[in-house]
Amino acid sequence: MDTLTIDVKDAEVQLSRLLALALQGNKVIITENQESVVQLVPIRKQPQRRIAGLHRGAMRMRDDFNDPLPGCVLVKQNETSTGHADLHLVG
Repeated sequence: MDTLTIDVKDAEVQLSRLLALALQGNKVIITENQESVVQLVPIRKQPQRRIAGLHRGAMRMRDDFNDPLPGCVLVKQNETSTGHADLHLVG
């Protein structure tokens, strides 16, 4: 990644080139009176929004998923110092 520092007056006539450089990952800094005032940074695309039901049917749950656990499996709950509960399967 290269850094290009350019005066605002020169940047005005080279904006397309400067944008291309920034989009390629280069650091482009625009100065005014020999002081850095702006850095061109590409805007990253936001991840696509999730669509409910997009993968409907891709996963199946057993019919007995919500049934009580068998007697040999007990759940022991310990409260931690932070007030959260730690659950441990015993059996």
